[in-house]
Amino acid sequence: MTKQLYTPIDMPRGSKYGSDYFVAYSYKLCRTIKLYSNLEYKNWLTLEMNPEVKTFCEQPYEAEMLDNGKRKRTIFDMWVCYTDGREEFQEIKYSTYLTGTDKYSIRSQEQIQFQEKWCKLCNMPYVVRTEKEIEAGTFFIENLLHLSSRIKRYSHALANTFYQNIQSVVSTHSCPIASLSQKFGTTISVNELLSIMAFAYYDGLITMNLNDTFYSPDTEVSLLGK
Repeated sequence: MTKQLYTPIDMPRGSKYGSDYFVAYSYKLCRTIKLYSNLEYKNWLTLEMNPEVKTFCEQPYEAEMLDNGKRKRTIFDMWVCYTDGREEFQEIKYSTYLTGTDKYSIRSQEQIQFQEKWCKLCNMPYVVRTEKEIEAGTFFIENLLHLSSRIKRYSHALANTFYQNIQSVVSTHSCPIASLSQKFGTTISVNELLSIMAFAYYDGLITMNLNDTFYSPDTEVSLLGK
C-alpha cells in the first residue's frame, strides 16, 4: 500500500464487542475522536502525548480479502504515522484474549490472524498492543490524561517562549518543576509551569518519570536524550 492519510470509519455503538464508548478531543488531530473500549482510550493517550507520533487515525480502514475460501472483512483499531515516516496498523486487545479459549477470545485470535495475513500481503507493518505495552507504569495513563488536559487549556505559543530557559536550566542535570520558576528569574506560578512542562513533554523537549508517581511540582525533568 502507498502511504496515505485515513479518515475514521463511522461505526455505530454496539458494533464492536464491549460496552465502553468514549468521545474525546485530540489536540494533535484538532478534532473529536471516537473510541470503543477503555483500552483503546488508553492507547490513544499514549499516541496523543508521544512526540514521535506525527499523526494517527482511529478505525482507519476496512480490509477485505478471501481467506480459506471465504470473503472476510476487518476494521483496524488504529493507523499510526511516526515522525520518521514509519507507519503501522494497530489492533488493541487485552492480553487474556490472545490466549483465552472462550468464544470472544477465539474470535479475537482469528481476527488478529486475518489482519496479520492481510498486512503481510500488503506490506503494511502491524502491531497488536495489549495493556502490557500501553500501561507502562502504575501512574502512566493517569499522568498522560492530566498532561493532555493541560495542553488543551494553555497556549502552545506561550509555552514555546519558555523552552530556551528550560533547556538552559536542565541542560546538565534534572530539576524538580517547582524549582524552575525561581531559576527562570521571572514571576510565574507553579500551576502555569506545570502546563508549560506538559507542552515541553508533548513536543519532545524533556522527559519525566510518569510511571511511578503522580505528575506534580516535585516531578523531576531532564532534557530528552540527556
